[in-house]
Amino acid sequence: MKEYNNRKKLITNGCSFTRGHFNVNGQFDSRGSWAYWLSKVTDKELYNLSLGGSSNEYIALKLISFIENQTDDFLDDCFVIVQWTECFRQMVWFESMLPDAWMGRRPEDGHSKWCTITAQDFITDPNNPKVLRSRSEVVTDPLFPFFSGVEAALSKTYFSILSVKNYLEINKIPYLFFDGLNNHNIEIKRIDEKNVKGYLQYNLTNHDELDLLKGYSSDGEVRDLELINEKTISKIYDKNFYTDYCYRYWIDIKNKEFNGNYIYDLHPTHRAAKEWASLLLNHIEDER
Repeated sequence: MKEYNNRKKLITNGCSFTRGHFNVNGQFDSRGSWAYWLSKVTDKELYNLSLGGSSNEYIALKLISFIENQTDDFLDDCFVIVQWTECFRQMVWFESMLPDAWMGRRPEDGHSKWCTITAQDFITDPNNPKVLRSRSEVVTDPLFPFFSGVEAALSKTYFSILSVKNYLEINKIPYLFFDGLNNHNIEIKRIDEKNVKGYLQYNLTNHDELDLLKGYSSDGEVRDLELINEKTISKIYDKNFYTDYCYRYWIDIKNKEFNGNYIYDLHPTHRAAKEWASLLLNHIEDER
């Protein structure tokens, strides 16, 4: 990726794994961001668009919106790196006079009326299917179960990734993607025409099983989930996608190996962020 060396501006986007997080003193620290270290090491002007708790829909929307408002000269001098977050996060518009803190977002996380709901946190009460429970709270909104399907969540993430990928390529903006919290490069097993499964890795050892025929009617007509297929996956995970590691899985391994020096409060430490920046830079240089 020789374009990286020729560009002076680095645009990054992702969730808190890219924005940075809080240190042991309870203060926000940008040194927990790989983008901070990568821009320092390579002497780039950093534009970090990341927002703590972002969904992939928001990451795509924010990045394209930002680029659309820049001059041609600016875009001719930039390189984009996107960290995709977990697919289960759903973007909603929250029109309220309440402070962002009501949604669990601190000023350091960034402000936005676009908020994230992780529908998988809500569980239907078996004694009353119209009542859902989130931890100890009772939620009466009956819509949550309909937004919690892993197949739908992954399909929306693929759509977001493809939208950004196609947008950047049409506008001839060089870029690199990587998975931050989940490995979305699923394995598809076609057992027979009536049994097609996908396997989404959500931690180092476990997988969610996807029923990829949910999107088909009984007569075989394609409906909703046709975006989840081998062709789409191959297009997404090309040379512009760093696939050696998923960031979260990598820090989990390192944290066990070095006895806790890579994770603090479920987020990358300075050491983790700095080393991840080095891995990305090595990949960029190897692709030149």
